[in-house]
Amino acid sequence: HRAVTDVDVSPFYPELTLVAAITEGVVLLWSTALPGRPEYRFTCHSQVTSACFNPFDRHIIIGGTYSGQIVVWDTRAKSAPVQKTALSAFSHTHPIYAMAVAGTKTSYTLISASTDGRVCVWDIDHLQKPLDMLDLRISLSIVSNYASVNTSDKKMEASVTSFAVLGKEIKELFIGTEAGKLYSTKIDQQKNKPGASDDSSNMDVDKKNRNSLLGSSAGGIVREVVVEAVSKDGSHFGPVTAMHFNPLLPMHRDSLLLTCSLDSTVKLWSLEHPNTPVLSFEPSSEYISDVRWSSVHPALFAVADSSGTVSVWNILRDVEVPVVSAKISQKSLNKVRWSADGKSVITGDADGKSYIYEVPSDVSIAVPVQTCSLLLTYVL
Repeated sequence: HRAVTDVDVSPFYPELTLVAAITEGVVLLWSTALPGRPEYRFTCHSQVTSACFNPFDRHIIIGGTYSGQIVVWDTRAKSAPVQKTALSAFSHTHPIYAMAVAGTKTSYTLISASTDGRVCVWDIDHLQKPLDMLDLRISLSIVSNYASVNTSDKKMEASVTSFAVLGKEIKELFIGTEAGKLYSTKIDQQKNKPGASDDSSNMDVDKKNRNSLLGSSAGGIVREVVVEAVSKDGSHFGPVTAMHFNPLLPMHRDSLLLTCSLDSTVKLWSLEHPNTPVLSFEPSSEYISDVRWSSVHPALFAVADSSGTVSVWNILRDVEVPVVSAKISQKSLNKVRWSADGKSVITGDADGKSYIYEVPSDVSIAVPVQTCSLLLTYVL
């Protein structure tokens, strides 16, 4: 049995889907034009716990492993990784369950997070050492119901189970933890630029910052960062399994964030008023493993749960029940992603199987973003 640990859809080839399986360290690329066998098969020395396409390079696939290493595959090369991080105390030493590539075509970085609360920022072309390393910590005064002299100066490890970044600029990282709480931390964008600026006056400054940072990494110095609580109340009561900002409304005043948890709930948050969730959904009594906004409809999202069911919700139609749901597998569904055209969802289960479910056309049809944004503002 090879449980599916991640699914992703190529931003360059809409028919190409990535499926990562944990047991044998295998990542497969499937094409809808060739369903009988995978188009590519990549291997790894360790169990692959997360994987994604590089949205800025059509040939590159990135994987995070149970051992804490990050590996890079190239579709132009053989099945083995073309690059990987060192097993070192100065990168990750715990499983990586969350990672993302963010930025622009000329300046992008990889962010990875492991279960011990370490976040690393990488230049994908140079994985010898991270550009930045943050050990996320939670102040015990936040966790406790009251602040006291005994807790105010003490910190605990932030056990990261998922994270999300808003927009293209990596300015702030929102994390979900094993305890079900949501936190945020600032990312020092100036230090994390993988390339020097074209402006010669900025080049020396940028180079100085980067060299100083790389020197710190080489010396084993990690920045300890105390995270800020996003919500005082109303967080989850179980591990946060997935987080996703609405990709079609990045500039919406509310910055809409979906989170899901093993507590059987999905919650919608507004960063303008983050103390409590705007809406809370209960798709089923089962564990919720993944949630994802539609790629074409700003008010539509899909949910995968441990009963093998995928449900699709439209918050402009109904916030009590999904507009459609389907039993996809007899096993737990671990991941869900929308196809590029938004007409179907791709899921992966605990038995290593992946499925494509075609969403009814009256549900999946795209809605003008501007119209939907106005309606969401009214509804929320």
